[in-house]
Amino acid sequence: MFAKLGYTYGVSRNTVDAGSIASGSWTGNPIFLDPNNPAAGYSQFSPGHRLFGSATYSRDFFGFGPTSVSLYFEGRSAGNGSYVFSNDMNGDGASNDLIYVPRNTSEMNFTTLTLGICPACTVYTPAQQAAAWESFINQDAYLTSRRGAYAERNAVFLPMVYRADMSISQDVGRNIAGRPNRLQIRLDILNVTNLLHNDWGVAQGFVTTRR
Repeated sequence: MFAKLGYTYGVSRNTVDAGSIASGSWTGNPIFLDPNNPAAGYSQFSPGHRLFGSATYSRDFFGFGPTSVSLYFEGRSAGNGSYVFSNDMNGDGASNDLIYVPRNTSEMNFTTLTLGICPACTVYTPAQQAAAWESFINQDAYLTSRRGAYAERNAVFLPMVYRADMSISQDVGRNIAGRPNRLQIRLDILNVTNLLHNDWGVAQGFVTTRR
């Protein structure tokens, strides 16, 4: 019998998540003040919490080689991202501006929005849009915590995802010319947690981070 369990926590911060070219690093870096002097923020690879473990049980049940059953478990952050405006708010030619989170609906300034071609169009009043935006903020723990401030770069961490993999192996061996020789038959089940229940071992992702 063998088992191990571990936990790590890491934070990675930088001023720019560098791209392959200089212009991409500039236009793709979420900012809220001066794009030429970006503030330090979370890296897009900031690891956060991670819990991991494994257990293996081996025994020779049949007399021709051990049978092993192993379970590998991991819980980790599913990633992080930034809430940015869907257009170029500061006019610098890049759509990478972090959103401001209003304190309340009094700080929201919408105009009437018409979608589609009338008379088959849908019209949203400023009050309807403010109510929808307020509802979206309230259902998001991070946005709620940033009321009256700008969103931070890569500070929206997705919920933890927990999953396990299983391995079952059977060794078959015999001595040939006085030397041991062994063949292993192995079955690996990836994300066995999801096989047990369709809600387990499933990671969540962003539908959109642009408003």
